Amino acid sequence: MGYEVDFFPVLADGAAIAVRWGAPGNYRLLVYDGGTAASGRRLVAHIEEHCLTSHVDYVVSSNPARQHSEGLGVVLEKLNVGELWMHRP
Repeated sequence: MGYEVDFFPVLADGAAIAVRWGAPGNYRLLVYDGGTAASGRRLVAHIEEHCLTSHVDYVVSSNPARQHSEGLGVVLEKLNVGELWMHRP
């Protein structure tokens, strides 16, 4: 059982992170924040090309700031998402 953590460049204090763990045929995938729309598009492309899937088990939105959450709109629109975990407004 292994894991991978991929960080995507975002504005100064933003975040866009993909975490994959498990074994071949039984991976789980978590997206933590999506950064800006541009980083969200890079994140989706990475998941489709590197992880060979269009399914994300968990999406986490840590806060509503643009540099953390804007890219999640792209993730939610383009990928099949199991669960969305987000801050309370």
